[in-house]
Amino acid sequence: MWVGSEYTPARAPNSLWWVKFPDYEAEVAEELGHARRVLGFPMLRVFLHTLAFEHLGEKAHAEYLDRFLNIAAAAEMRVGLVLFDDAWNHGKNLPREGMTGASVDCIHDECCPQAPDGFVGFRGCSNGCWFANPQDHQRGDLQSANHSYLEETFQPYVEAVVKPLMNDSRVLFWEVFNEPCEWRHYEAKICTKFEVETSTILKEAAYVWVKELDPSTPVISCWAEHNNTFSDVLDVHLYNSDFESWNQQIFSECNSTDSSTCSRGAVVTEAGARWYQGAGADMGSPATVLNYLRGLKDNQAPFVPGVMLAWELMVGNSNTRWIGGPPCDPASTAAREPMVPWCGLLFPDGTPVSYTEAGLVRQHLTGRDPFLFISTWLEDRGNLSGDEYLTVNRSWSWPVTKGGPGYMVEAAALITGDAGLIFAWGQAKDTAQLSFAAENLTLVTNAGARATFHTAHAEAGVLGGWSIVRVICSPGSRTGTIRWRVWLNPVLSALDPTLGTIDPVIEFEETDSPTAGPELLKIEPLGVSGALVDYISILPEDGGVSPAAPRPLIVV
Repeated sequence: MWVGSEYTPARAPNSLWWVKFPDYEAEVAEELGHARRVLGFPMLRVFLHTLAFEHLGEKAHAEYLDRFLNIAAAAEMRVGLVLFDDAWNHGKNLPREGMTGASVDCIHDECCPQAPDGFVGFRGCSNGCWFANPQDHQRGDLQSANHSYLEETFQPYVEAVVKPLMNDSRVLFWEVFNEPCEWRHYEAKICTKFEVETSTILKEAAYVWVKELDPSTPVISCWAEHNNTFSDVLDVHLYNSDFESWNQQIFSECNSTDSSTCSRGAVVTEAGARWYQGAGADMGSPATVLNYLRGLKDNQAPFVPGVMLAWELMVGNSNTRWIGGPPCDPASTAAREPMVPWCGLLFPDGTPVSYTEAGLVRQHLTGRDPFLFISTWLEDRGNLSGDEYLTVNRSWSWPVTKGGPGYMVEAAALITGDAGLIFAWGQAKDTAQLSFAAENLTLVTNAGARATFHTAHAEAGVLGGWSIVRVICSPGSRTGTIRWRVWLNPVLSALDPTLGTIDPVIEFEETDSPTAGPELLKIEPLGVSGALVDYISILPEDGGVSPAAPRPLIVV
């Protein structure tokens, strides 16, 4: 199944990382290993850049790409490669006045700009260092689009990249152009006339160039709803949770009485993002998208599309954990880390943003249920008009029929200054309890131990958006002890060169005997009613994820 995400190494801010591939190679192997182990991903979507190709030359570029594909193959993943891209910075005065766009200097500096404290990009600016490919200055005379110049300049790049790999099983698809500028973007003042004209020429010509090489895998291009004849499969982008609108695009060529008319099919190469703090609705979070796919399958839709979840795999220096921008106004960008990343599925140390999401991905891909208990409050159908969740206005309880001596409880919740939550789990008369309120996160264990984390110390805070809380109970380091760990809204260590590790906010051991696992789960209001729960799950203590394997040996 086509389920994956876009991949840029966590430390890299854009697709120019290819120039420094040897510096990233070990991290790539580690991150792709995490993606396969934690998420079970069988594929990734990866952007190339003509500036990297020009800087490296054909031979070195081909070598680096081959080494990357070998790493992906070792992780049992195939790769969809993107040749051109109009998102988003085309050059002068972006992402703010005085900036010059992508250049050789930006290649060497990783990103223009990079703050003196080491922060890459602008705080709060989503994809602030992402450079369109090609840049405007690469496209010729800015006064007019020249078809001959574009062909002479970029056909050699396309053929040099595709020809050696045209029958290579490591490549899943060739994506000619991501989000090309169109006249609707010119009218909205997103793209210039020159950008629309050159991108239209490149998209249509590059599709022909690739098809003439007769690759064994599909050749695709955006947009699905406009000028879509230059794509073997409909290439759809959707950032919402109105799945009826998803159906309208994905099945736009289908006749409800004749499924054979769907022969071109569809892939959602950008399939949503999480419900970001302050936003009015879910934007297609992984749990809702996976529920949609399950609903399509159960309701015998003409086909189930491939999806690339949450834009990208890694939470990192692309800064898409924020929603704002580009373009970005430095005076208004958010300085603090978001409560929950808007995009991204894995932190650099391999910890998933959500073990529940990760379990749902693996369940979709393998059919195996990793959960001891789960509820998302989503109806199992493929046409929901939005996310669904539990409003906690009374006490709720559920039996848990499976368990073990170690387990993980995880929930996504939205509280207010007055409305908090109590999560309780355990045996009928012996429960542990996590109280989640605006000021404190407090764990009271079966044996009576009590530990509190003051939410004022949380960089992201806990008000104004969804939070992820996670508790792990496991056998302690000594016989007859239990180890407790609690996480709240983990954030990236953006000034740490390694981008940090995801550590608990509460951690201690106590003398007690591990139980056989929780037999019941309760949710109760704390203070006034009205807090919300998007999902809650109980998993084995490792989240159902196998231990990390040793880092693969990289042979150069």
